[in-house]
Amino acid sequence: MGTSSNIKLSELNEFISCPVCHGYLIDATTVNECLHTFCKSCIVKHIQNDNNECPKCQTVIHERRPLDYILYDRSKQDIVYKLVPQLYISEMNRRMAVQDLRDIDPFTKLGLKKKFLYIALVQQRKTDDFATRNSTNSPQPHSESNNRTNNDPIYLRCPIDVKVRQIRKLLAVKYQLDSNDRLQLFYKGDTVSDADQISNLAQSISFVLHYEISKIYPSILDQASTSSSTISYDSDKMSVDEIK
Repeated sequence: MGTSSNIKLSELNEFISCPVCHGYLIDATTVNECLHTFCKSCIVKHIQNDNNECPKCQTVIHERRPLDYILYDRSKQDIVYKLVPQLYISEMNRRMAVQDLRDIDPFTKLGLKKKFLYIALVQQRKTDDFATRNSTNSPQPHSESNNRTNNDPIYLRCPIDVKVRQIRKLLAVKYQLDSNDRLQLFYKGDTVSDADQISNLAQSISFVLHYEISKIYPSILDQASTSSSTISYDSDKMSVDEIK
């Protein structure tokens, strides 16, 4: 049986550090010719100072267009963040602080490339009345989602500009809610407004929204005044993909 040994992070520093600034790699960028890797800001600044040679081995990157011959090294950057997880957190916090000063939109603050967020909808509580009614409803044809228990999370991929109102309507359709049902959504314990955009709530590319479904027991006068009212779920286009 083989033996395993622990490797200290200090032994790997030379492989995950920038030869220019000697700090951990940020936005790792590799030179095509020699495959040496630097922080993006370090190598770009080096080239913009009229240097077209690799700072480490002096190999010519390109005679006329050196900036076209350096590439972002996602694999190496992922390795750096896995080895030094606190580095990712501190770097994202630093970027968000800088972007706040520039008043840039929330999506850009997150440093995201694709305009999608991933949301887990988790039921916070279910009432006996709703559970009983929902279990007796016959499932809709061609709909596997109705067979889920109420405790199963629902995973969504949402465009960045989706509003909470659209998430609410998706849940209303899924659970066949009517005017006697109340659906509330929460983020970190606080009730969220229908007008809120998901991007205004997001602090990372994926997060959790909790929801609560309860019955409304109107008085006799309320029943008379609302007997003809209905809830419409089709006024907005749904732009949310449910991940099965």
